[in-house]
This record gives sequence, C-alpha cells and structure tokens, in this order.
Amino acid sequence: MQKFSDENIETLASLGLTLSQAKTYLNTLQFETASARTISRISKISQPDIYRIMHQLQELGLVERAITKPVKFKPIPIQDAIYILLERHAKETTELIVKARELVQNSKEKTAKTMPEDESPNFVFIPEKRAQLDQKITDMIETTQESICCSVPFKRFLEAATSFTGEIRKALKKGVEIRIVTEKTEGKAERACIRKISQAFKDYSSLEVRYSSTEIKNYFWIRDNKEMEIFTSPTYGQTYGRNVTSALWSKDPALLNLARDYFEVIWKRSLEGIRSKD
Repeated sequence: MQKFSDENIETLASLGLTLSQAKTYLNTLQFETASARTISRISKISQPDIYRIMHQLQELGLVERAITKPVKFKPIPIQDAIYILLERHAKETTELIVKARELVQNSKEKTAKTMPEDESPNFVFIPEKRAQLDQKITDMIETTQESICCSVPFKRFLEAATSFTGEIRKALKKGVEIRIVTEKTEGKAERACIRKISQAFKDYSSLEVRYSSTEIKNYFWIRDNKEMEIFTSPTYGQTYGRNVTSALWSKDPALLNLARDYFEVIWKRSLEGIRSKD
C-alpha cells in the first residue's frame, strides 16, 4: 500500500486544504472506494472526524459518496484534484488582491479626511538602503516645480550627476533652477568627469555648480523652499557605498530658514564652476 509523505500532505495544504483534509484525501486515494472505518484506521483519525472531513472534501469536489451500505467514498484522480485546488486558490488570490486594493483606497480617503495637511509631521527620520534612497532622489527631482539647492560632497556629486542625468535634464527642461555647492578638486580624473558633466548639461540655462575651497561636511538638499532632507552621517560622502544610511526630512519653517541662510552663505563664498549656459 502506497504511503504518502509529510511533504505530499503539506503540498496539498499549501493549496488550501487543512492538514487533516490533505491526509484523509491522500489515504482515500489508495482505494477505488473506501469506508470511513477503513480510512480512519489508515489515517489514524477518529471515525466521526472522518465523516466530517469527507463532507468537506465532497463540497470541494475532491471525493464522491457511493450509495452503499456501509457508505463508501471514492476519490477523484489526483491530477483533477490539483487542478480544482489551483483554480480555487487562484480565484481566492484574485479576490484578495481586489479587497487589498479597496482597503488601500479606503485608507487613503479616510486619512485625507481625518488628518489635515497642517497636522502632518514636520520631521521624519528615515533609515534607508541605497536603492530606497536613489528612488527617493528620483521622485524628489521629478516632482520639483521651481528650485533645488544642494550642498553635497564631491564624490556623491559625481555619482548623482551620472546616476540621475535623465531626471536632472527633465527638471531643467521644465525650468527648475538647480544650484549645487560641492568641493573643489585637483585630481585629473575628477576634472575629466567635471568636463563630461558640463557637456551633458550645456543646453540648459538653469543649472549652476560652485566649488567650496573647504570640505563639505553638511550634505542636504532643499526643494521648492518647502522641504528639505539632511543626511545625518557627517562622513556620508565617504560611506555611501555601504548598505545603509539615514536622513532627516523636514518641512519645519525654522529649520528651512536656517538651511536656506546657510546655503546662501556657502554659495557666495564658493568659486564659480559649471554654468550650463556657458
């Protein structure tokens, strides 16, 4: 007599059966027809429970009830049972996806009604992996309407100018003003990169990059004078290749004013560098 493994039972369970239902069906599968007493003995499940489980399997279409005395049960072929379970599982998954979407939509609508904009937080601390941060920067550039001011270490400036060239071009094309302060470099390779960046943005008139003669220790950006993000690691430019960083996002007016004033100071002190209109 064939014996089904625990893995076989778990496979059927993963398709929606309970462990008892899966075990009962597989044991019934060894017979053309079998009584509840026989299945109880093989499955080691009480006979009253076998009747209850068989009723459930009948409703699922996995067994048929023979009109005999005593009552016997006939399992459908395993391939047919798998098809029925897969079809049922797919239908339940589809229905669950629809319900989940409805839940998300309802949640958005209720949040919009119960939490006015002026009650949203002014500060959010964000621990992020690099992929998440890159997506955030992409979203930030694409949704900016008027201006971006950025203080950034030179290494990260080169990475960003290369990684987000397309997004920056689109922003410049719609008239966004971008001002960047980064560090001055004397390296030949770095200067070659600067020339390439300058060439990439030569057709746009609203990008300007200036170079600080001192090390950039504060990496932050300000968008549309309405929100900002400052990276909390002072060595972020050197550690960006590691997996995780963190940042503080804010729309607090006092912090924004402080950041804007600081940016204007380092902007005026910095040397003129790339001007895209040149």
